[in-house]
Amino acid sequence: MARESDKFIAKALKRPGALTRKANRAGLTPLEFARRHQHDGNLTGQQSRFLLNVLHRARPSKHG
Repeated sequence: MARESDKFIAKALKRPGALTRKANRAGLTPLEFARRHQHDGNLTGQQSRFLLNVLHRARPSKHG
């Protein structure tokens, strides 16, 4: 079972699944959609940047 501190990302999401639904409607994967909309100045842009930041931080570091 995950500890309370392990769920901080889930608590940061105000509308879980919203970006995925938008991507599916556009016929894209969430990652493709986020890359296309990361520079938008609206809520979609914020959601896209959040997804890209989370995925970037989840990647293993090249420098050990």
